[in-house]
Amino acid sequence: MAADPTNTTGKVLMLKGPNFHIDFAAGKFIVNKKIVIVKPADKTRHSSDQKDGDTGRTIWDGSIVLAKFLEYAVGEAAMVGARVLELGAGTGLAGLSAAALGAHVVLSDLDYCLPALRRNVELTQNQWLAVQSNLTHSDVHAYPKIVTPVGVIALDWTAPTPVIDAVDIVLAADCVWIPALIEPFVATLRRIADAKPKLLKTDTTAAACGVVTSPERACVGNPAGVRAAVPWKMFLSHQTRSLATDTRLFHTLKEYGFFTKKLDCSAIPPEFQVGVISMYEITSTAT
Repeated sequence: MAADPTNTTGKVLMLKGPNFHIDFAAGKFIVNKKIVIVKPADKTRHSSDQKDGDTGRTIWDGSIVLAKFLEYAVGEAAMVGARVLELGAGTGLAGLSAAALGAHVVLSDLDYCLPALRRNVELTQNQWLAVQSNLTHSDVHAYPKIVTPVGVIALDWTAPTPVIDAVDIVLAADCVWIPALIEPFVATLRRIADAKPKLLKTDTTAAACGVVTSPERACVGNPAGVRAAVPWKMFLSHQTRSLATDTRLFHTLKEYGFFTKKLDCSAIPPEFQVGVISMYEITSTAT
């Protein structure tokens, strides 16, 4: 029997399947004139080995909405050079979309997601490089500059958070709907928000570009030059599955000292809007 959509018991609501049917592997998803290629993991782990159903293998509608929100509501001007960390990146669609807008990005998720994330970074950036190499001189100014660095790290919200330098923007796409993960997610967010601001000097080393060689440290770098740290914000796309879970999520955010504001999604093209998916801005100070 379908769950009552007004329920407050915490039971997961019955939802329709994906709203978008895009061939991401074939390069049919475009952000800022750039193709973003993502593929799920090649193999599905046995159910006994999975963690929370290995939901990181799925390209969720929320990641598409977030990607298009960044493109149309936030915009390239605000993203170029921004230091971005995506939590629960899954296949990396939202984070790679931020990179397509010029951000310096680190994608984070559980270990089982990392091989697919690394492959998707390689596939996407190879595509960008191929396009760039074929541009004529007259086309160069019309095509966005590429390629910005994208790193991949393991980050388990239930384990101690690795040291991460201050970031400008945190992204999360529809990754907080299991009640047991709410507190770890928000606690991880608090630790990231409390990272001491620094000036990140020009550096083209692997660590500074977000390519982490040590499991203890991740740096969201800015090889384009020195960028003063600014108060960070999170963009969260969220699809309601349980009203009780939603209440708990936003209450926990408030308990940890965060301010939450629902955002206007009207700038997103209608074909990428989903009524049950909302966008939120989360900050440490009221805006």
